[in-house]
Amino acid sequence: MEFIDLPSSLPSDHLRNTPLYPDSEPLAQSRRVVLSPAVFAGLANHPRRPLELRARQSAQELEKRRGQYVRCILKNGKVLVGSVSSAGDKSFVLETGLFKSEEISYDSLDSDPVPTGAGGQKFARSMEITGLIAVMIVLSPIIIPAMLIAFPNGGS
Repeated sequence: MEFIDLPSSLPSDHLRNTPLYPDSEPLAQSRRVVLSPAVFAGLANHPRRPLELRARQSAQELEKRRGQYVRCILKNGKVLVGSVSSAGDKSFVLETGLFKSEEISYDSLDSDPVPTGAGGQKFARSMEITGLIAVMIVLSPIIIPAMLIAFPNGGS
């Protein structure tokens, strides 16, 4: 096996005079793309749809996704988070709690309803359900005998 002797250091003039790019290869230059004004003229011809129309379409799409939470910002500054239960032509219903819902008209929105994760809202709703189940478990020893006394013949 034969070893090649490599210099331990290169002379400084060799480093200074060595080109970074060899002369035989031309540098790759990026081509500049120039777009005609006709491309940008179409932007002015298609204005953004009105907020009411966008919000209606968004609410109707979000109604199909029952578990999806939505964040709505109203013109009065109020922010609501919930799930869309029904979307109509003039308004939609946003379920914000277990027994709480609000009807929101499209013209009262400040921006489009936006899908959101709503971790805190989901936790609060699960606590409402857990509390309701706990109350039913605690009250069942009282309610069941009371119903048997009040309706001895099975309610008929």
